[in-house]
Amino acid sequence: MDVSALVTPTGVSRLVYIDEEIYRTELDRIFGTTWVYVAHESEIPKPGDYKTTHIGETPVIATREASGALAVLVNRCTHRGALVCQYRKGNSPFFRCQYHGWTFDNGGALTGVPHPQGWADLDRDALGLMRLARVESYRGFIFASFAPEGETLIAHLAAAREYIDLFTDMSPEGAIEATRGEHKYVYEANWKFQLENSVDGYHTGIVHKSYFDIQAMHSGQKQFYGNDASAGKVKDLGNGHAVIDSRAAVGDAYLHRVLTSPGGPELIAELREKFGEEQTLTLASAIAGAGFNLAVFPNLVLLGSQIRVIKPAGVARTYVDVLPTTMVGVPERMNQLRLRTHEAFFGPAGFGAPDDIEMFGRVQAGLAATQIDPLLLTRGLGREVHLEGDIIVGERSDETTQRAQYRQWARLMSAEAHRPALTPA
Repeated sequence: MDVSALVTPTGVSRLVYIDEEIYRTELDRIFGTTWVYVAHESEIPKPGDYKTTHIGETPVIATREASGALAVLVNRCTHRGALVCQYRKGNSPFFRCQYHGWTFDNGGALTGVPHPQGWADLDRDALGLMRLARVESYRGFIFASFAPEGETLIAHLAAAREYIDLFTDMSPEGAIEATRGEHKYVYEANWKFQLENSVDGYHTGIVHKSYFDIQAMHSGQKQFYGNDASAGKVKDLGNGHAVIDSRAAVGDAYLHRVLTSPGGPELIAELREKFGEEQTLTLASAIAGAGFNLAVFPNLVLLGSQIRVIKPAGVARTYVDVLPTTMVGVPERMNQLRLRTHEAFFGPAGFGAPDDIEMFGRVQAGLAATQIDPLLLTRGLGREVHLEGDIIVGERSDETTQRAQYRQWARLMSAEAHRPALTPA
């Protein structure tokens, strides 16, 4: 595909969001080739544990085999194509197709076929559930790729690893869990809007102004979002990954926010006694948020205390899974406050997601106007700073992050098409 007219250094064509052929090519050349996030290890900690999800539109099962090894299987019976696992998550030594009873172990091997005498030369070894070619985990985050060859996960993550480390190391034991439930939402617009928005520092103080006004009223502290009065920065981290890093702009605001929360003073006193002042400041920030928004191309976002997973379901339909995380080795009431803080902005009745979803719908509707193209991505283009390691830094409101994402999008979409390379278990 020639994408030179679709993505330029200054913008993207409306077709990137509305064209069915482009969307189908994304499923093949992006979700069918690169590393895609599937699950957190805390969701499948024991042999036999599994979780169902999607890579692009392909239904998959992330599972831990009897040996403890991780595997990602295509959730489709190799007989007549039915899903073999209907449940969101669970523990089972096998998966059985309810259509004709074919049974597979949790590594995907075909172990049972009803009435086998009716089959001539049935090659069970070749009819196991299809396994993704590569599965790797980094700091508990499990990624998989259909491509049998390519760069390692470490190489793919590039400078995003620093922020995955920061997200995990806020826990005094360097471990987080995604086991306290999740919520989902769906919006009728393109999947890339959520990816862009998660590291868009320009919209924050505009779209979410009512939330920050209420927060300032309760805390007595006014905060600046989405403008250059903020000390936050945006960064292109390589390979399409991008971050809004607001840690320098926060100061002791997170500590103040915890202290003004119900039970906050008692919790801070307990943390100071157990961990000391410096660690308490880190933990206070971990309650209110990580201080950065990280987007790992193409489908993972770490934001606040949450894992956000983006799942395309059509050119103008997207599912999003949101999993709040808790920290290992801290008092339970700290994790409870972390969950309540998450809910206030990101929960089903929170302020954040409804605001953004409304904007996604308005943009998708606006793209029906054919007379105006492209969409601009030029903010901050002349003031970026290029650092060692190909990292590009802009001001918090700059579109450095979106330009990073579309450079990777164009690179993958321009590459030779790769058919998913699957092997039977």
